[in-house]
Amino acid sequence: MLQTTLEEYIRLAGLATSAGNYTESEKCGHAMLTALAEHAATGEEFRSVAFRARLIIADALRLQGKHREALTLANGVYASAQEAGDKSYSSNALRIFGLIAMNAGDIPQARAHFDDAFSLADEVNDEFGKAASLGNIGLLHQRSGAFHQAIECFTRAREIAERIENLRLQALNYNNCGTAYENMSDYPAAMKYYRLAYSVAERNEDTP
Repeated sequence: MLQTTLEEYIRLAGLATSAGNYTESEKCGHAMLTALAEHAATGEEFRSVAFRARLIIADALRLQGKHREALTLANGVYASAQEAGDKSYSSNALRIFGLIAMNAGDIPQARAHFDDAFSLADEVNDEFGKAASLGNIGLLHQRSGAFHQAIECFTRAREIAERIENLRLQALNYNNCGTAYENMSDYPAAMKYYRLAYSVAERNEDTP
């Protein structure tokens, strides 16, 4: 019962983030922590869920522009994950560090965090972590005007997302490709990828 509840909160948090409802995503993360506390859930499995809940909250705070709060929370997760030897969640926290650095305009620091995040994910065959890190590196290329390199990263990320059947990441990277092509004034290609993103996003919303 608890596991089903936690999985539902994770699903709802993802949908809320996709819809731009970051306060709702934050609430889902807090609800996960409350559920864990109410059931006195301990052990390695639930420790990882607690990491995930705290990172959902941290990312929601970041997306609301509350970077200091997000960084504090992500730092806590990173320290705990490092102590536990959990490379997947260390990688997840590093991506939040990178996104905050990118938003602050510190591109070299952001790239270092994303590269480290990818390396940790690769060490433990965390395919989601690898795809997310590649997508983040693509965003850095896009910001610097290196659109072809950005498309290469987005494409690699989307291919991994297809292998692990993650529709949200697939849609995100199709959309990012569309933005890159639009920035290059290749409007037919941009529309192609925007349509693909929309199609996959619709399938994601229909998934129970």
